[in-house]
Amino acid sequence: MAAARTHLTARDDVVMPQLIARQEFIAGLDALAVECGARFREVFLLPDEGAASRYRDRAHALAASTRPDPAISADCSEAELARSCQLLLDALAARPAAVVILTYPGEIDALTGT
Repeated sequence: MAAARTHLTARDDVVMPQLIARQEFIAGLDALAVECGARFREVFLLPDEGAASRYRDRAHALAASTRPDPAISADCSEAELARSCQLLLDALAARPAAVVILTYPGEIDALTGT
């Protein structure tokens, strides 16, 4: 929060680039933005129906990697996938003002030309 306050006070943008499902933290960010005279915007990127398969593939590749990323779960069980999906849906339900963008594989590459 301190770093966000510093940037907002300097009239810079602050982007939190991950799923933040703790409602108290989101409310704190919202209050901080208001306190600093900034607008608070929330964007949820919702994946297409093929996301579960890509999630499993990524988790399997991570588990087989010699350099696993500790920030990414290698648990690709149905229970973990269901938990992650429910976490996203619960967070979205609690934030009705959030903008929702449906995402599809390859979109970023198509937009950036990579």
